[in-house]
Amino acid sequence: HFRYLAVVCTEPDKQQWIPSPGIKDQSLAPDGVGRVGILYINIAEEEPTVKVLLKAERFRSSKEIVELSDRFVAEHTANWEFREEL
Repeated sequence: HFRYLAVVCTEPDKQQWIPSPGIKDQSLAPDGVGRVGILYINIAEEEPTVKVLLKAERFRSSKEIVELSDRFVAEHTANWEFREEL
């Protein structure tokens, strides 16, 4: 139900990418329900980091999409996951 765009930094000491002001509006679903989130992933440093630049919002989904995603999750093991610190 969430969609993300990831910007990956592979060069040390490179300035963080910052989305332009228009990106926020363009990231919304056409019907207004759901937003594509933007993650900044830095793998160039000794300890990789993930920063949320734009928080994702849930998209509408159908029964078929929910069943498909449940089946995928049941058949595949995640090799990493992201949790937002509270």
